[in-house]
Amino acid sequence: MPGKLIEQTWAIGDPGTGGAETVVRVELERVSDGANLTLTHVGFYDEDAMLGYKEAWSVVLDLLETHLNGNDA
Repeated sequence: MPGKLIEQTWAIGDPGTGGAETVVRVELERVSDGANLTLTHVGFYDEDAMLGYKEAWSVVLDLLETHLNGNDA
């Protein structure tokens, strides 16, 4: 599977990363019935920012899964 790793810096103002430079890493792994996606996001300035992104990335990945399965509303 070509292009199975994407890593980039991510920095935005409040209330996001507060200007701190963080790193987002997306890894794809082929499995028998499709692919697994693993997303890691590190480098937060405090736990509240990390928890906010943890919640947001969960929503984004759920929406992506819904779209890829053709279940868009």
